[in-house]
Amino acid sequence: MVLGELLRKKREELGFSPEAIYQRTKIRRKFIEAMEKEDWESFASPAQARAFLRKYMQALGLSQELMEEYEDSIPTGPTVFKPVKERNIPKDHLGLILKITLGILIILILGVGIWLGERYYGKVLGKKETGKEPAIKEKVVQNKTVPSSTLPSEPTTTTPTQAPKVQKENISEHRLVLSCNERTWVRIYLDSEPVKEYLFNPGDRYEWVAKEGFEIKIGNAAGVELEYNGKKYQNLGRKGHVILLKFPESYQRRVLY
Repeated sequence: MVLGELLRKKREELGFSPEAIYQRTKIRRKFIEAMEKEDWESFASPAQARAFLRKYMQALGLSQELMEEYEDSIPTGPTVFKPVKERNIPKDHLGLILKITLGILIILILGVGIWLGERYYGKVLGKKETGKEPAIKEKVVQNKTVPSSTLPSEPTTTTPTQAPKVQKENISEHRLVLSCNERTWVRIYLDSEPVKEYLFNPGDRYEWVAKEGFEIKIGNAAGVELEYNGKKYQNLGRKGHVILLKFPESYQRRVLY
């Protein structure tokens, strides 16, 4: 009796189905059927065929001598068994994979380029801003208490030190006195000195003297009264109105800030 017929008859005598043999040996059905048909080319190698045959015969309760006898009948030549077939990837799948890979590489290159560009231009801009830093700081110091002409008349973000009630500078022929009745800010130029800025509260009074004259900017025209060389100036404008005055009118300041 040939080996394949022996295996099949013994399995049927024991009442085992191929599924039952699989549960006992973990040998897949196609290999069980291949052994019963003696289709040794279905195995990857003679060693695999011998190992499966030995396990199958043990599950059927066949003797060791019988196993050794029939094991010798399995071809051992290297050309008997078919090599495991390689899985061929369709060309369209290869094209898709190449496109996806190329797209990922392009995205990575663009990302690295953008990152390097941001670092480079960030350093360049940082150097430019660093070069301008002293001027910016000076401007901030000058304007820390005075808003621009578009800001409301009662700023609440900063509270500088209040101006003293009365303060005199070098005595000269030009004298300007400010009396405050509403909260307001003031920016004033006198002679060729740098700009001075103040924040006045109701009841404050301040006096300046100069050799050439004054240019004064008031953030709340209704909040102050002025006296220039003994002449009073009242009702300068409505509340919150920003005005610019010169004393005398011919005065021209020689500093920008």
